[in-house]
Amino acid sequence: MIYIDTSPAPLDDMSLPIVLFDNFYNKGTISWTSAMSGFPGSNVATESTFDYWAPNNAPDSVSVNLGTPMEADTFAVIAHTLGSSGSVVNFEQSTDGATWVFVGQVTPTDDTPILFLFRGVTKQYWRVRILSTTTDPVIGNIVLGKRFTFPGGVMPPYTPIWQAQMVDLLNAKSLGGQFLGNRVLRKGADTSISLVSFSNTFAETDLQPFFEWYNGGHAFVWASSPENFVHDVGYVWRKSGAEMRPTFTETGNWVKVTMEVEGYVQ
Repeated sequence: MIYIDTSPAPLDDMSLPIVLFDNFYNKGTISWTSAMSGFPGSNVATESTFDYWAPNNAPDSVSVNLGTPMEADTFAVIAHTLGSSGSVVNFEQSTDGATWVFVGQVTPTDDTPILFLFRGVTKQYWRVRILSTTTDPVIGNIVLGKRFTFPGGVMPPYTPIWQAQMVDLLNAKSLGGQFLGNRVLRKGADTSISLVSFSNTFAETDLQPFFEWYNGGHAFVWASSPENFVHDVGYVWRKSGAEMRPTFTETGNWVKVTMEVEGYVQ
C-alpha cells in the first residue's frame, strides 16, 4: 500500500513511475531496541527477504546513524507482518539521535509492501518505530532513501505488479480423473514494464545509477503511479537475460526502455 504525506502541500510528480534502490540503511550504523535470538535488526538492510528482524518488546525501533546528514524522501517496508500483527508504525528522523521528530505514521491493514512518500528532509539519524502491536511482528526489509522518478508514464499494456502473481502448483488427480487437490509449490510475480520514451540526455545522465543497479541484478522498490494506483508497489528485480538496453527511437532524440521483472509476493 502506498501512503503519501500531503502536508503542508501535495508532493510533485506523484503520478509518474518511481523506483527506490539506493538504501541508506546500508550507508550507516544500524541499532535496534530488541530482537529475538537469531533475528537481529541488521537483517532489515539485506536485499534478501528470507531473513528478518523479529522485535519482541513493543514499542520497538530499528535506527540508522548515517554519520553525516543525508536527504531522504521515501521509506519502504517489505516482507513484513505489520498488518496481521495489528501494528502501528512511525517513520521518524533526528539531528542528534536523542530527540526524534515525527515524519509520518501508518496503520497497515495487510502485509503487502508499504511505501511512504514525504517531502525531502536532510538528517543524520532515521528510524522505523513500531508503537504498538497485538502480536509480535517481523520485518524483512526496510529501504530508506531518495526516490528516482521517471519523466514519463508506463506504456500499456501493463499488468500491475500486485496483480501479476505466478503460482506454481503440484497437481493431484486420480487415475480415474478425480480431482484430489492442488498444493502451492512457489509463488511470485512477473511483469513487463515499458516506459514512455524519454530524452537521450536523461538516459545518458540521470538514468545511469539505476541502470547499473538494475543490470547488476539488485532488488528495488517499484511503483507505477503512486497517486493513481495505491496498491501497485512491489519489491522486484530483473529477470535473467532481461538487461536494460535503452534503445533510440526513429528520431534519435528519444530513448525507449523496457524492464522485465520478477517480484516478491507475501
